[in-house]
Order: sequence, then C-alpha cells, then structure tokens
Amino acid sequence: MERHRTKPGGRLDVDGARALTDTLPNRTTSLERIPFTLPDQGFREFKGFVYVDAGELVIEIEHALFGMFDRKLQAIRIELTVLDRVDIEQGVFKDHLLIVPESSTSLDGFPGARAAYADLSIGRRHRKRLRSLVRLVGLAAPH
Repeated sequence: MERHRTKPGGRLDVDGARALTDTLPNRTTSLERIPFTLPDQGFREFKGFVYVDAGELVIEIEHALFGMFDRKLQAIRIELTVLDRVDIEQGVFKDHLLIVPESSTSLDGFPGARAAYADLSIGRRHRKRLRSLVRLVGLAAPH
C-alpha cells in the first residue's frame, strides 16, 4: 500500500496529492442513488433510483402489482452525451427531475406510452443530492 508523505504543517507533497486524487472516483460517476416514484398506472406501483455511473444516467425502475406482487426490475441507461435537457422543477413537498434525451428511443422501456421525456418525483429531503446529480450531468454533457 502506498503511503502519502506530508510536508511540515500536514500538507501533502505533490506526489502524495497526485496519488490521492488518482484514487478518487472520476467526475462522471455518482455513487449516490436518489430514490424516486412515478405515478401509478392501474394497479401497478412504480419506484426506483436514479444515479450516474460510468458516463451514463441510470434509471432503475421497480414495478409491482399492488406494490407487492409480480415485482419486476428494469434499468434504463442513457449516455450523458445524448441528453438534451435535465432540469429540476421544485415543489413544496416534492421535486421533479425532468430528463429529456435527444431521441425518445433512449427511453425505451420507460413506463408510459412512448415517453418522450421522464418525469421522476423525488422527495424534498433529497434536493441537495438532486442538485449535485444535475450539476454532474451538466458538466459531462457536450452542450
């Protein structure tokens, strides 16, 4: 295991700082998964997580009949380079994350008839993490 040398005063030297930054995750990775819900469709309930992983926005969706039977899990992965817009609409109790890809085929498998965008409902207590996710997506997008 490599040790990091420090200079007087507790500061890392150049080699130590370089080694430390090499161990940090890259800017296109978000380790925090943010929970969301979607409107129910019939007797099916939808919930899941959204996060950034390896240059892609990942939307994990779990849907179940009456919230507990016939559970199914699916993941939709959208490259950050094909995102047209990612915005937050703030509400009093919940925020909405709007995800608009350049092509609606990026959302194949998303609940709803031929969705052109995804509208994820996220609790207010996750607002700070949601802003970080949107900022990360904005840094990685080529626009």
